[in-house]
Amino acid sequence: HFDYLVPDAPELIHSLLLQEADVACKRNAFVMLVNCAPELAVEYLDSVINQVPNFDELLQMAIVDLIRKDCKNNAANKGKYIRCIFELLNAPSHSVKYEAATTLMALTSNPAAVKAAATCYIELIVKEADNNVKLIVLGRFDDLRQKHEKVLDELVMEILRVLSSPDIAVRKRAVGIALEMVSSRNVDE
Repeated sequence: HFDYLVPDAPELIHSLLLQEADVACKRNAFVMLVNCAPELAVEYLDSVINQVPNFDELLQMAIVDLIRKDCKNNAANKGKYIRCIFELLNAPSHSVKYEAATTLMALTSNPAAVKAAATCYIELIVKEADNNVKLIVLGRFDDLRQKHEKVLDELVMEILRVLSSPDIAVRKRAVGIALEMVSSRNVDE
């Protein structure tokens, strides 16, 4: 808002990002770039895109947010972003996995990507302790199932893994989804 105070702030922050070791400082600098000079944030991301899976959770979340925003304006980067998001589906953080799967579905409807996102959702449902989170992710999985029924038919046995949950609401929702997924193609499973 006060561009005249530090007119070269984005360039200073960009150079700081390249040299900084502190993860919190790096994340804050990156978020500042995303908001003030998105083109420099994209330039920075291009220079470190292969290192993103090794970054801190908060920086990974900020990168997923940038990818989501940049793909709306710049479809040319979509391919490399999809590869980066695919790698984040294996991140140790559940929140990064969830955001990566959701972003992947916003970027593409490729069957391999749909299956990867759905598998990630199932893994989150099985591993997450909070029942409210499980229900939210089950809802996301169900939305995905409705849009891509035939692609996800073979995951019917995977969704039944959720039945190990002690919460009755989670189990009911999982059974409902599994029943919707059963078809003549997968009934033998």
